[in-house]
This record gives sequence, C-alpha cells and structure tokens, in this order.
Amino acid sequence: MCLISKTFLMGIFCSLFLSIAVFFRDKLWMTIVFTFLFGMMFYPAASVATLSSTVITVLVSSVAGTIGAAAFGSISTLFLNKRDLA
Repeated sequence: MCLISKTFLMGIFCSLFLSIAVFFRDKLWMTIVFTFLFGMMFYPAASVATLSSTVITVLVSSVAGTIGAAAFGSISTLFLNKRDLA
C-alpha cells in the first residue's frame, strides 16, 4: 500500500519539476538547484504521510496527486503562455 501511495504522489513531483524548469528556462543551474530543494522538502513529507498506509491513504494520495498535477500543470501552462521560449 505504501508503494502505491507514493506512486500516486509522483504526479505532483513531476509537474512541480516541470513548472520549475519552465520558470527557469535559461538558467539550467537554477533549475537543478530548485529541483533538489523542493525534492528535499517534499519527499520526506510524502514518506511520512504514507508510512502507515491503508486503503484510505491510497485514495487520498491518488486524489492529491491528481489535484496537484493539475494545479502545477496549469501553472506551467500560464508560464508558457506569458513567456517566449525561443
């Protein structure tokens, strides 16, 4: 159950890292630093939240992963619309 919960939370991490990469499009080192920063902040929280997983934890993780991925995806879309990547 713990592994399934963490798998559902990956949507948040992937879309968050994409948003960071879009925001710092010309500065690769800033993208790497902020990706590591957010990863170090949020991964322990995800590990603690899914430590004693039950069916309810899996359901909450899937809903949170879906909402988080949609939120960060829309943020990166806003960045892409306002900035020229060329």
